[in-house]
Amino acid sequence: HNRLAQTVNCRGLGTCGTCAVRVEGEVAPATWNGMEKARLHFPPYSANNNKLLRLACQVRVQGDLKVTKFDKFWGQGEEETREKSFSAP
Repeated sequence: HNRLAQTVNCRGLGTCGTCAVRVEGEVAPATWNGMEKARLHFPPYSANNNKLLRLACQVRVQGDLKVTKFDKFWGQGEEETREKSFSAP
């Protein structure tokens, strides 16, 4: 979460969108679920950038990933905040 976004996050329900990230790698489900469709088509997410995003709370890691969090309160910006790589067992 970016800065104060932790105070409004939904604790995994998929309703706030503060955990929106770009995911490169295998996750399940492979495409947006219903909650992601609803949240990521709602402002402040732009139509241009939202197709690249997933809600981290709504996906399960299936292999190696690259996860990118973007700037601005909801993570809807264009600047990367930081990059970390993780490997699934």
